[in-house]
Amino acid sequence: MIFTRQLATLIDSGLPLLRSLNVLENQERDKVLKKTINGLADSVQSGSTFSDALALYPRIFNDLYVNMVKAGEVGGVLELVLTRLSEFQEKAAKIRNKVLSAMVYPIIVMTMAVGIMCFLLVFIVPRFETIFHDLLGDKPLPPVTRFVLGVSNFMQHDGLVLLAAVVVIVVVYNFLNRTRRGRLAIDTFKLRMPLFGNLNRK
Repeated sequence: MIFTRQLATLIDSGLPLLRSLNVLENQERDKVLKKTINGLADSVQSGSTFSDALALYPRIFNDLYVNMVKAGEVGGVLELVLTRLSEFQEKAAKIRNKVLSAMVYPIIVMTMAVGIMCFLLVFIVPRFETIFHDLLGDKPLPPVTRFVLGVSNFMQHDGLVLLAAVVVIVVVYNFLNRTRRGRLAIDTFKLRMPLFGNLNRK
């Protein structure tokens, strides 16, 4: 976002694109972005268009960014397009920050709730099972109680299986998220999932 804003300002002030990239590269502190800007400058210097150079880094510059820059190059209004892109990125960042700040409290509450529930299932519920057995003997317990006791037994004896399943899901998610088809499938699921699908679309 800051790179786009600064590049738009430098080009708008009359500095050539290659010179602007070199200036931004020299003052950039982030190693990844510094290396990326260096690659962009080398590509432009070797005769590639700026949009083609951007397309070489899809993890940093998405299709919208590349195609907007391409349109700016064709129309001769690159500085205007970069300014619009930086404004778009700034607005998107503000919305993202608002959503994240709004989600912090629910996430903390959910995390604490899950932690407390796991603690109760592993340490407290087994004691109730002994009490029920002493009081009722072999009489059948209500279905809900049997279900809770079954979950408690699973957490005690097969909790590592559940933990391993969570780790596997995270690893598979990260693997799929690196591929184009995987990202498409994940995003499609995010948009169609119940309750949160509408929130994701908004």
